Amino acid sequence: YGSRWVLTFGTVATGGAAVALGFTETVAMFYLFFGVGRMVQQGGTLLAAPTAVANWFVNRRILALTIMLLAERFGLAISPLLAQVVINITGSWRSGWYVLGVISLAIGVLPPLLLIRRRPEDVGLLPDGIQQPKLTDPDSVPNESLLVEPRWSAREAMHTRALWMVSAAVFAFATFCSAIVVHQVSYLIDQGISATNAAIVVTVYAA
Repeated sequence: YGSRWVLTFGTVATGGAAVALGFTETVAMFYLFFGVGRMVQQGGTLLAAPTAVANWFVNRRILALTIMLLAERFGLAISPLLAQVVINITGSWRSGWYVLGVISLAIGVLPPLLLIRRRPEDVGLLPDGIQQPKLTDPDSVPNESLLVEPRWSAREAMHTRALWMVSAAVFAFATFCSAIVVHQVSYLIDQGISATNAAIVVTVYAA
């Protein structure tokens, strides 16, 4: 269906879950909302964003993905610090979840819905902004700067060794990284570090 819809609905679900966490009254509610938000983010939006970038860039893909991933890390770095500032001002952890959820919904829904298209070919363009020569020009030649890459169907990709090796590596990384990110602040607070300093540690870690 393309990254446009995955990012739009994924952000609605993730932002909605964050707002809902602010209304948490029981442990079961926390597990439900946090689990849904985390699964949608990890399994949806974190895959859809680089897919959109990869579809629009071939020769410049590494640079484009680097910029996108830097923006992602910036968000991870600033979010806990922002939430902690809100908590310090309001005196309520619920406000931190409200703010994070509202910000996610405010900046993460309309941009992908209005701006993202699945592939440049869908709107008559080529990857990397390369110009296609006019067919009416007898002296025109194919653009050599366009790197043509093979197209894989999902079924074809699932029969390659590379897909499963990459999937295993990403799974392992995401598992360990998530374990650190999810428990880092709680652990530091349990060790006697203030919540504000714990949030700063997460910011430094993300950076």
